[in-house]
Formats: sequence, C-alpha cells, structure tokens
Amino acid sequence: MSHSTSSHPELAHLPLLTPCSDDPNVYNDLASFSPVDHDLKESEQTLSRSAPSSGSSAVDNLSVPPPAYYTVILPPQIIVAYNDHTDIQTAWGREGIARLGYYGFAQAAFDAFVLHPSHAPRWSFSLFGKSEYSLFWETYDYLREDFVARAKFVPEFAVQSGASGGSMACGGPGRASAGTIILQPVGWAEVVRNLVSIRVVYSLPLEFPGKAQLGKWLRRASSKS
Repeated sequence: MSHSTSSHPELAHLPLLTPCSDDPNVYNDLASFSPVDHDLKESEQTLSRSAPSSGSSAVDNLSVPPPAYYTVILPPQIIVAYNDHTDIQTAWGREGIARLGYYGFAQAAFDAFVLHPSHAPRWSFSLFGKSEYSLFWETYDYLREDFVARAKFVPEFAVQSGASGGSMACGGPGRASAGTIILQPVGWAEVVRNLVSIRVVYSLPLEFPGKAQLGKWLRRASSKS
C-alpha cells in the first residue's frame, strides 16, 4: 500500500511515516531518510561488531554467557550424633527438625541420647521415702532442664563443590576448636535446611537427683531393647 498525500492536501505538510522493519510500533520519517546514509551506517555497525578492538582478539569480543548457578541438593535426612560417639549415629528428617524448632529439638535429643521416658520403672507404692518411680521423674525433669540450658549443637554445613552441583561437608562435627560454630534458636528452620549433620555436645552435671540409680535405669532399658 503506497502512501500519498495528493488526495489529501491538508496532510501535505506532515512527514510521511512508515512502519520500521524491526518494530511495527516504531515509525521512521521518510522525508529525512537517505538510502546512501542508511547503507553506510549499516556497514559501520557491521564492522564495529565484527572487528576486534585494539589490544584484544576477536575471541574476547564474543558474548560471554552469564555465570551458571548450581543448586546444592541435600538428602532429606540430617545425621545426629552424641558427643564423640561416632559409632552410633542417628538419621533425623530435615523438615522434621526444622518444624521442631530449637527447644523442641533439644528435648527430642535429650530423650534420644540421655534419658527417655520409656526408661521409667514401674510404679510401686513406697511406704517409707520416695518411690523409685517418683525419683525417676524427678531425675528426668532435672536433667532435661539442664540439657536444654547447657547442651551445644555443633553443625556441619553443606557447601557447593564444583560445577556439578554436588555438596561437601564444611566444619565437620567432632572437631571442637576456638572457631566452633554453635547453633542458636534464632533462624533455626532456615539454618537446618543447609546442614549435613549435628553433633550434640553435653555432659551430665556433677550432682543431680537419682545419680546413683541412673546407670541402673539405663542398663535396664538397654536389656529390654
């Protein structure tokens, strides 16, 4: 379709517009268009794109792809160990630990590694003094409160290893040093999603209720398992 203003004298003073080849929404003013100038500009742009700049090679001018980002894929479990007992390691669900929260995890770790309610002796009436059943629960409550207050959770973080997106351990458990990282309640759920393992560090207090009977309760529980 040709553009003409002969049939519309009132439009003769306006520049003739035609859609640009690259973008139909952008228009060129044909009144100031010169085919010779256009060809020269195209040639200059082509040369500037193909010719290497001074002090650089053509390879340097090739477009460099953006850096690749890799996702570290972690297994659904976190290995939880107690003190230096590396021969006994337990697997806990990553999302389960995140949902427990710091204090919920502390109580669950106490039950798993120190004293579990299933270790309680059967209830029996005691005419004189405190029954063994009552003493067990007094010991349990005392030690659990002490554990939550003093236990330390040493993490082993996962970090990216190479371009394959694999993971490797960083800050392994069991290597206490001046730079040891201790997990804290703030941001618990965020942090545990990037862990490989947690080492629970705790030592019993020197004195506590039921200290003389604790070994017997634990031996009784191990004999049942």
